[in-house]
Amino acid sequence: MLVCQKPMKTTCLYGNRRAGPFLFLFFACLPLLASCQDDYAFGLGEARFKKTVAEGDVAAIMALSPAALERSGKAGPEAFYYLARWLEAKAPAAPKAPAAAAEAEEAQPQNGNGEAAPGEPGGAADLPPALADVGAFEESPTAGLEAAEPRERAMALYRLAMLRASGLAKTAGGEAFLVRRAARAAAEKTQASWEALLAATEEYERVLGPGWTASGRRLEALDALGRDAELLREIEGLRVSFPAEAEANADALLYFEGAASRRLGRRVWSPPLEALLLGRPTSEWTERALAFVQTLDPPPAEFPAATLAAARMRIEVRRRDYGAAYRAAARCLPLVVSPLASKQLLADAGKAFLYSGSSAEGLQRFAAAFDAGDPAAAPPQPELAWTADFYRARFLKALQRWDEAAAAFLRLAPRAPSPDEGDAARWYAAESRGKAAE
Repeated sequence: MLVCQKPMKTTCLYGNRRAGPFLFLFFACLPLLASCQDDYAFGLGEARFKKTVAEGDVAAIMALSPAALERSGKAGPEAFYYLARWLEAKAPAAPKAPAAAAEAEEAQPQNGNGEAAPGEPGGAADLPPALADVGAFEESPTAGLEAAEPRERAMALYRLAMLRASGLAKTAGGEAFLVRRAARAAAEKTQASWEALLAATEEYERVLGPGWTASGRRLEALDALGRDAELLREIEGLRVSFPAEAEANADALLYFEGAASRRLGRRVWSPPLEALLLGRPTSEWTERALAFVQTLDPPPAEFPAATLAAARMRIEVRRRDYGAAYRAAARCLPLVVSPLASKQLLADAGKAFLYSGSSAEGLQRFAAAFDAGDPAAAPPQPELAWTADFYRARFLKALQRWDEAAAAFLRLAPRAPSPDEGDAARWYAAESRGKAAE
């Protein structure tokens, strides 16, 4: 611009042989100076980047080229992780179908205690200085992102954090990447999406090492892809290498083991699924096991109608649809109210009667099953007998037979199988005595 405004001076400068080399260096360095200004983070200068983040300008981030997204610049590779969180917090979420939303929720990584995995920083205090204004959180990694929606870009940024960051951002980025990849596979249910999840688990373990975070996702992918022999080998390896995590996620392993064994035509395939349907506390895996068994044609002899009705009763109790649970219980009473039932099965039957308003019938059914007085019959296991008596006492309480209920609970408290069950009996006893005194 100086040349246009003051041509005489420009002529003089060009006429100065000593100035020529300096002008050449100046113009040659302009691209370098510009790149320095634009190298703060993602091809943006510091002022512009901070303004974009502070104003929540998602469109500006979406306008960046895929190549720019790979340049964390002076902000450091941890910026990949924090920008992904910012982008997810600021961008509107795409609507999810209810089933996909539920599966995404279940997909949260867990540690060996069944708790949410650590590694999610809590707020601005955890941010690097370069991203202090990000705000509240609630092939090439960037290939194909030119027209991607914000959460697609966020997933690519999480992967970049896993590959290039260190410490917390690396671990949390890897976990977030797997969670979102698994949620997408569960929503799309295509071979390509399951294969992408499988590849993601392998990449995660190459970068961060083996562990349940990746292995749990790999089980889902192998199951969906029908790679059953690999699935069974994976389960066996997990039980040996990660016994605590395997125990915490035993329901998932039982489901995959039973389903894969059946598809492979193995003779012994039903016990893992039967344990889910009748023995263990109900979970999403109880529902998956029942759905799997009901798809088999012809219906397998290992799962007669009474077993399927008992499983349905338990699932409806979990859903708190006690009317449906009672109707299912009516189709399998000899199985669910029996000295041969599991403690979990009997407790669910008790809830089906209690909360459906059928306490009088429940009291009668439980008495008939456990007071038969047949000397040839083996007595029920102590925990099962206690559970039967506990629900009989609860039926008495529901029928407002306060004195009888209080006495029953007081007899139960000292011999409870666990401290929590003993406390429950004492609480109900006190409540019943109070009602009796009114």
